[in-house]
Amino acid sequence: MNSIITSSKMTLNKDLLLISKLYKFLYLLCEIYPNNEINNTQNQQKYIEDALMFIEQNYSDNITINEISKYISIDRSYLHRLFKKYINKSPQKFLLDLRMEKASSLLENSTLRISDIARSVGYKDALLFSKTFKKLKNCTPTEYRNGKNHTPMV
Repeated sequence: MNSIITSSKMTLNKDLLLISKLYKFLYLLCEIYPNNEINNTQNQQKYIEDALMFIEQNYSDNITINEISKYISIDRSYLHRLFKKYINKSPQKFLLDLRMEKASSLLENSTLRISDIARSVGYKDALLFSKTFKKLKNCTPTEYRNGKNHTPMV
């Protein structure tokens, strides 16, 4: 800054010298305060990756969105915005879809009781699991297991 002030008092080629000093000043500002947009995008993607990993590893527990956001150390509403931006669904919807996908696979490929499947995908209450499954799949877990009404999740 002192160099710019000193240059402004000169008379010969003052404009050219001021412009060069200004460019140098701007260069130094950019060096000290880099554009964090790229870093911000990388951070956002890392948050999503960490959240997806946490969900994949813990969907069978009764996890909440608050627990996910605490795990990756961000605010719950920020997590929601990131999921909408990168996954096109809320974290809650993603977790629900994952649980129903895992339950569907267990219904098709195992002889576990419905209540055991419910617990294995994070539901303590088998009735709540059955109601949720029916709402999303348009059939009960038993009907699904028997091959009736297999409809894709929306």
